[in-house]
Amino acid sequence: MSISNQHDNRPFISDLLVKHSVAIEAVRSRIQADTNIGKELYNKGDNAKRYDDIWILRFVLSHKGNVKPAAKAAIRTMKFREDKKLNEVGDLRPRIQNHGDAIDRDRLRLRLSKLSSNRSKSRSMELKPLPGFALYDSFCGEHCTFQILPDTNRGLVVICDAGQIDMEGVIQNMTEEAMTEKYIYLKEAFFQVADEVTRRTGQLTKQMNLIDLGNVTWKELNRNRAYVRRDAKCAKALEDYYPQLLGTSFIANSPAWLSGVWSVFRSLFPKRVVEKVDFLPPLEKIIRARSKSSSRSSSSSSNDADHLNLLKPILRYISEEHLPVRYGGRNEQWPLPSIGSIYDGLD
Repeated sequence: MSISNQHDNRPFISDLLVKHSVAIEAVRSRIQADTNIGKELYNKGDNAKRYDDIWILRFVLSHKGNVKPAAKAAIRTMKFREDKKLNEVGDLRPRIQNHGDAIDRDRLRLRLSKLSSNRSKSRSMELKPLPGFALYDSFCGEHCTFQILPDTNRGLVVICDAGQIDMEGVIQNMTEEAMTEKYIYLKEAFFQVADEVTRRTGQLTKQMNLIDLGNVTWKELNRNRAYVRRDAKCAKALEDYYPQLLGTSFIANSPAWLSGVWSVFRSLFPKRVVEKVDFLPPLEKIIRARSKSSSRSSSSSSNDADHLNLLKPILRYISEEHLPVRYGGRNEQWPLPSIGSIYDGLD
């Protein structure tokens, strides 16, 4: 196993399906037994294929094998998807863009221009920005958020410099409904990415967030608590509809003041989201550990152990080669290409 893959401990779908086969079938039976809406939606069109064992598995895992709440969550999700017509939106992956990234905006603009000149209206629609993207993006500073897929055989990664978000601008100019709609389509796009990788590789694949707080002051965050509350409310509203999508949210460049107020802010977010928060060690500590490792003999069995142990939690999602240098990795590329640039199919 290569160094870049040795930390990839995603479970195999085949093993999970065998282990949870009884619970999966029990959830499906409850869906079919629900004459109010479950049975109707499950048997509508090609939904039986869409809501297959792998789809149901995510609900079983999220509810720790408890069939009754897993079935209820699955039925609610089916209704939600029906109401929002999410089964009809098509492939959203090419429309995933970075926020505050002029290069990525130019990429999509160029693609749309070429398609327009070729009169390919249907393809142009497929590449338009996701709902709410443009308005939210107008309140994002340079390199605010990168939504990337550094390894097409592993999960998607979101890197957000929270200090580049004009939180007050978002609250004053973007309604809660518009913000929720933005989150819905982005979540759906992320799920499409994770689901495709899961099925192709045979390993349960999730999303990783890296939230950089290095440019956020306590005064600024305290002043924009309305944004934090709304962000938490949106997360809570969509939590059950995309089970097993979020793996871990890592906090980078954690300021000293965060430890004192963390208990307050964590109460705003869903418990399952908070449980998935972890903190990256300071960059200086990683650099020192790497330097110490490099000074050892290359034949030493402990070579590279120090800094890799520090990075071990995040290396479950992204290799050291793909992790940006500023977060302790070896990737010097910046800015980073968006997921949409991989899937737009126009290169």
